[in-house]
Amino acid sequence: SSNTELCHIRVRINVKSNVSEKAQHRKTPLNHHSTMEVPGELGWRFSGDKSLEIGRSPVNFVQSRIDKYNSKIFSARIMNQPHIFVTSNQGIKEILVDKSSSFEMSYKDFGYMYSLYGEVCIFNNGDEAFRLREIIRTLFHTENCNHYMIKIQRLTQQFLKDLDQSNSIEVYETFKKLTTAICLSVFLDIDDFELLEKYKSVATTHWHGLVSVPLSVKIKGWSSTFGKAMEAKEELLSLIKSQLQNKQDKGRFLEALQQAEFENIEEAASHVLLFVSALIPKALSSLLTSTVIETQGESKEQLRNLAWTDSRILNDILLEASRLYPPFYGGRRIAKENVNIDEYLIPEGHQVIYITRFGNRDEETFDNADQFLPERWQGVDINKRDLVWAFGGGKRVCVGTEFINRILKHVMSFLLSEYKWEIEGEVPPYKMLPVSRPKQTVQVKFTRNSINHDEV
Repeated sequence: SSNTELCHIRVRINVKSNVSEKAQHRKTPLNHHSTMEVPGELGWRFSGDKSLEIGRSPVNFVQSRIDKYNSKIFSARIMNQPHIFVTSNQGIKEILVDKSSSFEMSYKDFGYMYSLYGEVCIFNNGDEAFRLREIIRTLFHTENCNHYMIKIQRLTQQFLKDLDQSNSIEVYETFKKLTTAICLSVFLDIDDFELLEKYKSVATTHWHGLVSVPLSVKIKGWSSTFGKAMEAKEELLSLIKSQLQNKQDKGRFLEALQQAEFENIEEAASHVLLFVSALIPKALSSLLTSTVIETQGESKEQLRNLAWTDSRILNDILLEASRLYPPFYGGRRIAKENVNIDEYLIPEGHQVIYITRFGNRDEETFDNADQFLPERWQGVDINKRDLVWAFGGGKRVCVGTEFINRILKHVMSFLLSEYKWEIEGEVPPYKMLPVSRPKQTVQVKFTRNSINHDEV
C-alpha cells in the first residue's frame, strides 16, 4: 500500500540517523514542548523482521528495546511492517483517550483475524463502529445483565462447589471450563453438558487459528490449523443461526439480540461468534487465575476476609490484578495523521502497538509498580483507576467491560465465601501470548472455610 511504501522510505532516511543515539544518551525528561523522532532499528524487509523474537519472549523483546534506546516508545519491524511500540502509561492514555481521534483500529489490516471473525465492531471505524457499538450496548443494559447473572450464579455453584474434594486443582483450566460454560449458556442458551463439551472443543479449535500460520490447506483429509479454525468458525456460525432462527424458548440474550437493530442475521451471528469464541473465557480465566495467585496463602487470609465483607476491597483486588496481569498483551491502531504521543512524533500511516502490560507497570504512574498492592486504590478517584488498561479505554473501550467485572466479582465472591486456598509449589513465570497466564500449570489446594462469613 502507499502507506507502507511511505514507511519504507522513512526507514531509509531515519533508521541509521542519530535518532537512536539521542535516545540512548537522553537521561533527563524531555521538554514537554519538544517532539522527538521515534528511535528504533527497522532493518530491511524480511531480514529485519522481529516477529519470531517477540513471539518467543514478548516481555524480553520490549524490555530490551526500552533499555537499548532509553525510551518507552520505539520502532521495530514485525509482520514485515514497520511498527511503533508505545509502552508508557501516558502514551497509551493519549492513544486511547486524549488523542484517540488521530487513530483508527487496524486489526482488519491483518486479514487472518478478520477471516476468523468476520465483519464485527472491532474491525470498524467511524460511523459504522459507532452504530455497531450502540447496538451491542443495548445487549448489556443493566436489566439484561441482571438476567444473565442468574445463569452465572447457577453455573458458578455447579462448577466450583466441590473444589475441596480434590488434593489440588489446576486453576486456569478449572476457570476456563466455567467461563466457557458461562459464555455458551448466556449467549447461546446451551446448557446441556454434552453440547457444552462439544462446542467448547469447537471454540478452542477456532481460537487456535489466531496463533497459527494463516494458511488454509487441506490435503487428503489433513487440514492445517488455520484451515481447521475456519471450519470451526462455520460450525459455530451454523449453530448461532440455528439458535436464533429455530429455538422456541429463547433466553434473555437471544431475545435481546432479535430485538437489536442489526442489519441482518449474518451481522448478528458474527457478533455472537465474538462472544462465544474462546476470547472471553480465556480473558476471564486469566484474570481469575492471577487474582487467586495473588490472594493465596495464610499471609493473605486477612485480606480475603476483608474482601468478603467489603465489596470495595474486592473491587480494589480485582483492579490491582488487572493492572499487574492484563489478560491481553496490548492492542493496535494506525495513525490517521501526524500526531505527537508522549513527546514523540508518530507519522501518518504508521502502525502502532500499545503494550498494556508495560503501561500498567509504569513507575512514572504507579509507585512500586511491580508489586501487588490493592491498598493503593483506597480513596483513589475514577480518573486514576481509569489508567489501568485491561480492556482498552476511551471511546473504544470494550462494551462488555462492566459485565465482565460483574462475572469476576461474583466468581471471586463465591470462592471467598466458601474456601481458603494455597498454591502448591512456586508460581511459574508468566507467558503473555495469547493471553497472560503462568507458563506451567498452577496447582491450588482449596480448603473449606471453617468460619461463617455471615458472622464476620
